Amino acid sequence: MQISEEIFQNILEQPDPVDLSRLTPYCSDFTLDAFSQYRKHFKNTRTANEYAYMFADFFNLLKKDIQQISAEDVHYYFSSVRDKYSTHSLCTRIRALRAFARYLDAEACNDTDDVDMVVPDLQREEPAEISDTGRFSGLFPEFSFECEQPLVVGITMRDIDRVLSTLMDEQNVTLFAIISLVLRTGLTTEEICGLKIQQLVTNGQTDQCGIMILGIRNRFIKVPSDLFSLLLLLSEQTYNETGNLFLTRLKQCPFTQRNLLLEIKKACLRAGVRPFTLQQLRNFSILLMLRSHAPEEVVSDYVSTDSRWMTRYKEAAPSLNAAPCDYVALSLRYNS
Repeated sequence: MQISEEIFQNILEQPDPVDLSRLTPYCSDFTLDAFSQYRKHFKNTRTANEYAYMFADFFNLLKKDIQQISAEDVHYYFSSVRDKYSTHSLCTRIRALRAFARYLDAEACNDTDDVDMVVPDLQREEPAEISDTGRFSGLFPEFSFECEQPLVVGITMRDIDRVLSTLMDEQNVTLFAIISLVLRTGLTTEEICGLKIQQLVTNGQTDQCGIMILGIRNRFIKVPSDLFSLLLLLSEQTYNETGNLFLTRLKQCPFTQRNLLLEIKKACLRAGVRPFTLQQLRNFSILLMLRSHAPEEVVSDYVSTDSRWMTRYKEAAPSLNAAPCDYVALSLRYNS
């Protein structure tokens, strides 16, 4: 069942959301019900219908429901349409499918507080934060064509400094620490929200302190001593049953990805700068590391991203023993 360009335009122009069942016969009731709930989070009908079209194209080519597909099926789909669609269109499709998969995994865990955050901006050309821990999320790995897209940063050090200065004036140590941590280490939004006090690790030496990131591939993230001291200070002021390091200011509960990004946005507006996301800040952090000549392979491991993303940058020195963050000449100042 192929959907022509003419039909596609007709779908987009419909005043009401188009049922996915009208576009593909391969979706189960589970998928249809999930999509009908998922599309409620879209801001307009056109976006909902664009998703419906892309999902129908995916299921029609594979002739399978999302509960039946494998990672090999996903690779087969994108291999089959690689010459049919532009790189921009391919990236749009994988982001849409990956976001829906994350929604399904969140539903399975009864954890849909962050549902708005798994609906991506389809026009934004930046690498997605990929989780491979869920049943459905694990089906959609990073593809080589995603690495062909230009890296979008969209922020400057002056913007970041203005936001940090505003937060310091407000004595908002938590957001100050979060932005500083992403800037210095490139942690993802998911890692920030899930960070526990017990993950702070030190052996008493100033150059051997950091964060243990737990997951399929555990890794140790070295943190500059000035920033680590701030995290320790924050941990002494933080108490909650979950053990999370970062808590919201009013309710003193762990951040969700959604409310954290909203708080960052509001902080940017208070500072008089164009709002940026933590993903953009992570991009900026990685770019700083590479421009400061940290080795590409070391940076790739440090920030846990596919090494193919590093190919767009000039080749750095092959043998440096220090952690990538040591090559970024930043100094953290805060009032204790």
